[in-house]
Amino acid sequence: MLAAIAGTACGRVGYDPIAVDAGGGGGGGGSSGAGGLATVGTGGSTGGGAAGTGGSGGMAGAGGSVGGGAAGTGGAAGIGGSTGGGGASGAGGTGGAISCASATFGGHNYLFCDGKVDWATARADCEARGMRLVRIDDAAEDTWLQTTANFSASMFRRDALWLGGYEPTTDGDWHWTDGAAFWLGAANGTAVGGLFTNWDPAEPNNSVGPEACLAMPLNKTTWFDWQCSAPQYYACEQY
Repeated sequence: MLAAIAGTACGRVGYDPIAVDAGGGGGGGGSSGAGGLATVGTGGSTGGGAAGTGGSGGMAGAGGSVGGGAAGTGGAAGIGGSTGGGGASGAGGTGGAISCASATFGGHNYLFCDGKVDWATARADCEARGMRLVRIDDAAEDTWLQTTANFSASMFRRDALWLGGYEPTTDGDWHWTDGAAFWLGAANGTAVGGLFTNWDPAEPNNSVGPEACLAMPLNKTTWFDWQCSAPQYYACEQY
């Protein structure tokens, strides 16, 4: 019969003893060699303990456990930079560089602008100043405008003052820039809605081709239709 004997403890401290049977007929074997301890690998490398050397006639000691290195902790994610704020918009420019003299009549403010430009430019400059090209509503205002505009006047040079009248879409259909219609037709046309007009005799007449803008020659108070591209002085009115 095989006699069971208790083997001596081996392995790591705290582990259960391992039972070993003696070989039949043989002398008592030496105790099993102590198992090598597994070392933990530095920086996550795998440690392997060497197997213990077996005693004479005994079993070889168990191999050491494989040590597992702890995984390194990942670095924290960087915080994204904040978005820069947009630059402030530049301040809007003031009215045009043309010099204008101010005056008042009938409770309205006027500017007489000492620069010769086409009608569309004159209109845009008045509107940039918070005004409109002048609208004439009676004979007194008409006369005052002509005498207050202190620019050189010569029919040879045909210096004139742009007014706010024009033909928006149809020849003979005259409006002020505020939208009010004041004349319909050619020289033999009629005033619209009883509004004031002061055309020169035989005007409007398209004498040199399309003349769709209203002007007052500076040596008289009557009105002419004029080519809108011609350079003339101009007056603005706040109303």
